[in-house]
Amino acid sequence: MNERWFNFTEDLLQLCHTKYDILLDVGWYPEADPTGHYGLELIKGRDWQSPLVSFGTNDKAEIVEKIELLVWQVGEGFFN
Repeated sequence: MNERWFNFTEDLLQLCHTKYDILLDVGWYPEADPTGHYGLELIKGRDWQSPLVSFGTNDKAEIVEKIELLVWQVGEGFFN
């Protein structure tokens, strides 16, 4: 396996909006697997069992677009 895939871990990005208690979590699943995909979850109140949004893709541009949209929506109060 190419060593660059070791950078694709389950813990790629985590953003927290403390005012609304919302967490955006992005990872690569399965970890270090070239055939894997990006996984994104938007969590409110640390309720990992019932994410507000759950999204998966293997397209980098698509995950970036989704992150940008959700960051904007959270900031605008869409999930309150």
